[in-house]
Amino acid sequence: MELNKNEKKILGYIREGRNTLADFTDNLGVSAPEANNIAEKLEKEGFIVKEAYSGNKRYNFLLTDEGVEQLSDLTDDEKELLSNEGINMSQLKILKHTKANPDLIAAQIAEKIDIPAMELISDLRYLVDRGMLKEKGVLRRKVEILPKGEEVVNKYQDRLS
Repeated sequence: MELNKNEKKILGYIREGRNTLADFTDNLGVSAPEANNIAEKLEKEGFIVKEAYSGNKRYNFLLTDEGVEQLSDLTDDEKELLSNEGINMSQLKILKHTKANPDLIAAQIAEKIDIPAMELISDLRYLVDRGMLKEKGVLRRKVEILPKGEEVVNKYQDRLS
């Protein structure tokens, strides 16, 4: 079966730990029913499985071996970053840019590192949840790097040009 762009993206999100229907909706910029339909199709085809069939975990998904086979291989740097820090290269770019530009407005990050706004929103939430960034402000969302995020940037500084 040939997967479309959104199906492949969902498999990639799951590999990176962004494995909920809410993550799919936020990252793809699609409605919740559409994200659910894609996930159901991937599950039916054997590429993913639900983490549980009751409780909150029923909205979380795991890759099967067949799902992993559909993804391109990660570089050694990508594998190390994902394994050790739980983030991807795009998220590392966000951290690096935020460290170099304190008190950024979130929209400026999307422009500067050329990342789609929907993906940025999801990545920011993910980095906040992991204790690497802090968001503040009511009308204008500002982003501040936290010590844990600075440690990651310092450790992987040479991995980005």
